[in-house]
Amino acid sequence: MKYKNQLKTKKIIVMFFIIIMILSAGGSVFAANNEFVVKKGKTYNKTNMLNTYSSFNNEGVIDGGVIIYSPEMENRGVVKGDVISVSDSFNNKGDIWGNVLGYYKKLYLNNSNIEKNIYVLSNEIISKEKMNIGGDLSVYAKKVELKGNVKGDVKIIAEEVILDAKVDGEVKIYAKDIVLGDSLNVGSNLYYESEAPIIKSKDSVIKGEIKEKELGYRLLPVEDVSSAIKLFSNSYSTLCYFSILIIGIILARLFPITFYKNEVLLKRNLLTCVGIGGLTYILLLPIMLLLAVSAVGIPVMFMLMGLFVVIFYFSLLPASIFLGSTFVKGEGGYVIKIGIGLVILYFLKRLPFLMINSLITMFVNLLGVGSIVFMIMMKLKVKYKSEQKDMNNLMKAIIENRNRHYNRKGQMNADNRDSQNFGDEDKDSKNKDSIRRDYSSMGNDYKKEEDEEEEKNEE
Repeated sequence: MKYKNQLKTKKIIVMFFIIIMILSAGGSVFAANNEFVVKKGKTYNKTNMLNTYSSFNNEGVIDGGVIIYSPEMENRGVVKGDVISVSDSFNNKGDIWGNVLGYYKKLYLNNSNIEKNIYVLSNEIISKEKMNIGGDLSVYAKKVELKGNVKGDVKIIAEEVILDAKVDGEVKIYAKDIVLGDSLNVGSNLYYESEAPIIKSKDSVIKGEIKEKELGYRLLPVEDVSSAIKLFSNSYSTLCYFSILIIGIILARLFPITFYKNEVLLKRNLLTCVGIGGLTYILLLPIMLLLAVSAVGIPVMFMLMGLFVVIFYFSLLPASIFLGSTFVKGEGGYVIKIGIGLVILYFLKRLPFLMINSLITMFVNLLGVGSIVFMIMMKLKVKYKSEQKDMNNLMKAIIENRNRHYNRKGQMNADNRDSQNFGDEDKDSKNKDSIRRDYSSMGNDYKKEEDEEEEKNEE
């Protein structure tokens, strides 16, 4: 009883610390949504900054790189590293010692000094005369208005391009409309591909050749992008079903008892499995966010994410077994059950009704993920009970061994006392014998003296 009370106390203490950690981590998550500000004359000393902010404003010095997501970004100071970011609006009026990589709806390079390269996907890019890029400029955008100085090469894919900058390297442009401004000065060749005739100012200077050629670039319209995504999705789905079938056949041969347990579990706890699957999806994102705010939690987050990806990938197996068992009765035959179930799911997901398709996909994912998580929970519960039973048996064995040891010790003490008394008696007998020997020797000596005296008297 005392051991059980101690175990309950330890559980309460552990749960208390877990709650405290969750609350503190949650506070860190909410704090991460605040503004990031480095005032003028201040220095941010961290080597790399990785976080999410509601806004980013730097007027001082950031001693390292920047990897962030922020809806609004503005840099008027110095960043001594790369800037890798995603933002709706990035206005750079300062110095960046490294590269600029990211996606921006609007990118303003006004009075910018970027010492290395720019690789950007954007909706609109606008720069002014004082802009300076020490490396290459490669952009994919809807509209590009480029002014200033570029020491490297320029590659632009856009719908509309206005080029009015000084470029030391080579220029390649693919666009629907291309305008070469008065201040354009290209130190090498300019190659372009356009649907409309190029518009060139008479004051623009191109030291190499200017030539229209097929560059191999393409600005995909929305229809083409959606069709490409749809084709990739269908191909990936077919490959996924085929790989699940192969893996299911191998696992069914290796672990038939596990498949039987899963089939029985689904038949008896169908709604419970769906509920556990939904709860898993609901709790997954908050747990990931809580783990992502600490350096210790990030490896755990990636491990948990990898585990969930594996569970999500194998979620088709339980659902296919459940559907296949409605057509194939009895134990075993899991290869046929998996094959029938996957064929049914494959054609159900290709119904023309979008809502029905979505509901089927959601139900299958919830059922599969919930059944796998349910089996893991049951396995851990059985293991915990087994360990608790082993612990109780171990404690009982320790107590019995201790009592037996005490009993033996008490008996040994009694035996020691008996042996001690026996030793004392033996010692007393030995003393008595020695005394007897002494007395006998004394008597013999006395008798010998009497005999000598008698002999003397006779003489």
